[in-house]
Amino acid sequence: MRSPHSSENKRSAVAIKNPDRPGFVSIYVKGAPEMLINHCSKLVVRDNVQEMGQNESSEILKRVNAMAMQPLRVIGLAYLELTTEQYE
Repeated sequence: MRSPHSSENKRSAVAIKNPDRPGFVSIYVKGAPEMLINHCSKLVVRDNVQEMGQNESSEILKRVNAMAMQPLRVIGLAYLELTTEQYE
């Protein structure tokens, strides 16, 4: 499944059945960080997964805003892994 970029949602997604993980579907999303961050509950930092609370969300958005002022284009990336049954 692939969803084209939506200017309303400010994101696009692709779902992939990974042959290395039978029975699972990985969904990768790219888009505006300020839109994605509200849907995230965890954060990956140097291969370490941690809970993402309000402090982490605020810090990420501050960094995004600082990069956007330079002006740099900032794109957020997120993923979700589901079982095939959950996905269907």
